[in-house]
Amino acid sequence: MDEMYVNTDIVDSTASTIDVINSRLDDDVDSVMRNSMARLDSSWQGPAAEHAIGTFKSIMKSCRQPRYNTMQNYVNALHELIAKGYVSVEEQNTSLADAFK
Repeated sequence: MDEMYVNTDIVDSTASTIDVINSRLDDDVDSVMRNSMARLDSSWQGPAAEHAIGTFKSIMKSCRQPRYNTMQNYVNALHELIAKGYVSVEEQNTSLADAFK
């Protein structure tokens, strides 16, 4: 039977990297969107501008947080379920196998 090796340190490290990138991306998107809306607001006046800016804000609100939360859930799954969970299951398996020796 082929053996499978899982390096939980790499899984944990990768999750931490994704977490940092997710936070940076969220900050960058927020900054770009706010600057874009401010430039648009300063150069375009009237009802159409208000509607466009309102739509822009609505899109930002409806997309930004769910994207961030999805990635954060993935990070949490990698940290908790994969990295820590794998180690816990392997320890239990080893203990059970030792009991049958």
